[in-house]
Amino acid sequence: MVDVNRRWLLKSRPAGMLKDEDFDFVKEPVPEPAEGEILVRVQMLSCDPTQRGWLGRDTYMPAVKIGEVVRSLGAGRVVKSRHSGFREGDHVAGLVGWQDYAAINPTGALGVTRLPPDTPLEKALGTLGLNGLTAYFGLLDIGRPR
Repeated sequence: MVDVNRRWLLKSRPAGMLKDEDFDFVKEPVPEPAEGEILVRVQMLSCDPTQRGWLGRDTYMPAVKIGEVVRSLGAGRVVKSRHSGFREGDHVAGLVGWQDYAAINPTGALGVTRLPPDTPLEKALGTLGLNGLTAYFGLLDIGRPR
């Protein structure tokens, strides 16, 4: 395991188009998961329209705080587990942020979902993820197919 966790932090609230100056790139030690947490090696991030809102203001979720890792859905592999329901090697998807490693409480309000072993990570972030579910329920609730 690499001993550095590369992270992108929110430096300032973006005004208009995003700029490099809105973010800080830092290298920090890889976090140790606390009791009940897992350490995820992030392998893939999703780029979703909602992220722009999270950077600027409170929406259906609180805005990302200045100095916090940029919030993002992502998928990866559990490399260390201190949670009885997850093992090293499990593939998961959820809010992991723009970073190489994320220490997460997998059963918390913003936890992660364990993926079936044969699920491609990109599917967890696309058709089976936030965008796919938004389209599916939009079709059912608004389109009301018969």
